[in-house]
Amino acid sequence: GINAEYGIGIHKFLYSQTWGGAPYSKGFFPAEMSFSERNIPTLVENGIEWVIVSNSHLSRACQNYAFSPSGDNNDPPNPSDQLNPSQSHWYRESISRGCTPNNAVPFSYTPHYAKFVDPYSALI
Repeated sequence: GINAEYGIGIHKFLYSQTWGGAPYSKGFFPAEMSFSERNIPTLVENGIEWVIVSNSHLSRACQNYAFSPSGDNNDPPNPSDQLNPSQSHWYRESISRGCTPNNAVPFSYTPHYAKFVDPYSALI
């Protein structure tokens, strides 16, 4: 979408200003961890090959994620987003901003591949 292309354009500009002639990174760290599979076509069109996604997002998308209103400090996960397989090992630790994230171990600390499926054509 336009906002993603705009953000990537700013990223490329600032990268060139900061690093000069260094080859442009093939990776992207979206603001506020705002990743969606719907952005994959735009990322690919702009030469992005990988994206950093927070382990908490991978964990919250597990089918057996144990939501805690006081620990998570945000809304419960949308059940329609919980497509990752159930996990048997979890790690919860209090962090400085007063919440206690719950992460699937080692699942949420392991690289994963995502794919975009066009909702209109079902093409990958």
